Amino acid sequence: MTENSFPQRSASHITDSRAKTLLRQALPPQWILREQSENDYGIDFHLEFTDDNHQVIGQIAGIQLKGTASGDPRNPQALPTVAIRRTTLNLWMMYETPVFIVMIDVDTQRIYFKSIEFEKRRAPARYIFGKTESISLRFTEEDRMDLAQMHSHYHFAKNLRMLDWVLPSIISTHKNLISLFSRYQRDGHMSVDGHGTYDPEHFNRHEFEQRIRSLYSEMRDLCPIIGLPWKIPSIDSTIIENDGYDPGSTEMLEYHFTIILKQLDEKFQEIFQNIKTFVEVFREYWRSRNPELAAYAIRRHPMLSALTFDQRTEYYKNF
Repeated sequence: MTENSFPQRSASHITDSRAKTLLRQALPPQWILREQSENDYGIDFHLEFTDDNHQVIGQIAGIQLKGTASGDPRNPQALPTVAIRRTTLNLWMMYETPVFIVMIDVDTQRIYFKSIEFEKRRAPARYIFGKTESISLRFTEEDRMDLAQMHSHYHFAKNLRMLDWVLPSIISTHKNLISLFSRYQRDGHMSVDGHGTYDPEHFNRHEFEQRIRSLYSEMRDLCPIIGLPWKIPSIDSTIIENDGYDPGSTEMLEYHFTIILKQLDEKFQEIFQNIKTFVEVFREYWRSRNPELAAYAIRRHPMLSALTFDQRTEYYKNF
């Protein structure tokens, strides 16, 4: 060792520093990127988003950063690959916030991106059910992205988690819809329950009105989660704006009940088509997570109000 020898910084440390610099440069400056100060276990940064007015809104994503240097003149187009330990992958899938892997080639300054929420649903056999100690992730041109778009990917990842909980409820929602069709197109001048105006504090007196109101709320709350507008008049406005309205009360008549039920029946078809698309995109994931939903989504479910009484009866037998 010579007298003037000093510690030498490794190439990997230099690459890591360059990748961090490029990451910060690629993100909108109003977002907050916090590097983990303690030893990390698969999460290098927490990224906190702001809204269009630069307000901090409590939306945070986890980022694992990987840097690479292409630097191989024999294969300049080689795509980056990284090996992830199964334990780290398990952590990412259980993490409280969505986790994204960002791969940056510091030589070409190409930025690649993977959403763990999306990847585990696209390839459940590898991510969820795999038994290997590590998994190899290859970043392709499809993974190239502008990190300024990460906020939309964050919302999509959060929505995927919510869909895991709400999509299976479509079967019970459909059963609730079917159960109300026994009253479809009954004598329009009759009161639905015969107890006057609906009273939320005594809803047990209004069995069928309470059931259709609950179904209305259930379907309305589901629509924004699956990307559908609602656009169905409120139940009270339907009663007020149609025949049979008594200015002294908002009692629901069978006529109103049929109007509302037909509107919900039509909206259900839109809801089902969206849910069917979600299930088909991640077919293998849903076959393993909820086989009943996977089977339900591939069946045909006609609009009940378009069927005759006998046709509805036959459909109920096979539901």
